[in-house]
Amino acid sequence: PANKTINGSGSTIVTYSQIFNLIRIAGSNVTLRNLGMNFQPPTFDINSGIIIDLGPTVKNIRIDQCTLRGAYAIIGVHINNPDIENVNVVDSTFYDMYYGVLYNTTNFTSAELNDYYMHASGINVLNNKMYNLQGDGVAINSPVYEYAPYNSGSPGVAANNILISGNEIYAPHSRRIPYGFCVSIAGGIDVVIQDNSLINCKWQGIHIEDQSYRVTVQRNYIYNIIGPEADDIEQWSSTRAGIWVNGSREVWILNNHVEDTIDEGIILIHGSGLNENNYTCALAANRVLDAGTYGISVGGGSGVNVNFYIGPIAEQNLSGNYVSGSGSGPYILVGSPTGVTVTGNNW
Repeated sequence: PANKTINGSGSTIVTYSQIFNLIRIAGSNVTLRNLGMNFQPPTFDINSGIIIDLGPTVKNIRIDQCTLRGAYAIIGVHINNPDIENVNVVDSTFYDMYYGVLYNTTNFTSAELNDYYMHASGINVLNNKMYNLQGDGVAINSPVYEYAPYNSGSPGVAANNILISGNEIYAPHSRRIPYGFCVSIAGGIDVVIQDNSLINCKWQGIHIEDQSYRVTVQRNYIYNIIGPEADDIEQWSSTRAGIWVNGSREVWILNNHVEDTIDEGIILIHGSGLNENNYTCALAANRVLDAGTYGISVGGGSGVNVNFYIGPIAEQNLSGNYVSGSGSGPYILVGSPTGVTVTGNNW
């Protein structure tokens, strides 16, 4: 029902059955506070195991100081319906599941996918702790060109106004290529990823792709990209990096600490097959330590004007980037794009 606050007072709901949703929120203005939820069926089933699921058109949802557990759970908090606004996941703890918080669009009709106002607006994931995850910590999967038929097909038609801040995320246990990122954004607009500790990420710490637009990545601590292990079903064979950005516009990567990656520390790629040349992006005041290959890798197609800037930003009092201990070198330009400026860095 709508207009409800459910205060669990520290109590826990436990299910040992294969059910699709443990809790479904179908009305607006709902708060879950101080409630434990434990999904413990006897076996794993890909078709069950969403702990909190949000229905269509819900607004003003708050999940506050809750504890979500389940090694056989697919998703902790699932946002996969149209016309959802102002979702706040705050001060909660997640254990063992595949995804902590997942937004995707597989329940949208074609008309809804093409309508900007049907995509979620105002997703705030703040000050949570996520441990021992098997997939992604926070994934905003609002694709533009990728993942047909669940994509909008239009840059700027996607989930928007997203804040991911102050979280501590450990996502070490993916065994497949599509997931294994502490934070993942596809297509998102007006996104801020800041002040997070992202530790023991399987493939990448922060993964941004598919026409994401106006994204700020700042003051994050990213440590230890795990990479391939013997029991993986599929593996990334390269770009196992701290921050990976591909085919996205107006991305600002500022004052992050990236340490101990398998491959590059930070990767910025224009992408292929895109219909716009100018992809203004900047890297400043980042500290990259002990990357397996290059500290910073920048790439683009021949003659493409990418407008990438790597160096200090005086008006924001940000220094150049510092790179040390990289296995292959501090910096590499891949391909032959134009409009790449590299200046005032310490390496």
